[in-house]
Amino acid sequence: MLLEVTKTADGKLIPSSEKSIKIFNKVKIGDEVLVDYKAKRNTQFHKKGFALLNLVFQNQDRYTNLEDLRVEFRLKAGCYTEHISMSGIIVYIPKSMAFSEMCDNEFNELYSKFIDIALKDFVKMDRKNFEESILRFI
Repeated sequence: MLLEVTKTADGKLIPSSEKSIKIFNKVKIGDEVLVDYKAKRNTQFHKKGFALLNLVFQNQDRYTNLEDLRVEFRLKAGCYTEHISMSGIIVYIPKSMAFSEMCDNEFNELYSKFIDIALKDFVKMDRKNFEESILRFI
């Protein structure tokens, strides 16, 4: 169970969504609970990242599905781990860009790299116009 909570000025954590309130209400006074802390990501920014990929995908003809394009972008952005196969071949495995896997700062850095990749390899326009196009694509 994941609870969304907000820290108050007096140092208390209170549930911050309907779902979390329902879960929180089931906890009895005196019960100890384990909290796994992760900063909540900005959903609008996450949508902007995927709008960028969708915009590029619809304006290119090399990749036949969006996932292949996403893999290419992650690899070009350096968002991967290296695996050495038993035969000694280096295989690059893209890291997850899942909402729960990255904080806003990490995603912001990746997003900036994605814009650079798009402008260098896929889109022929200046950065400002491209970013405006992304916003219209959300």
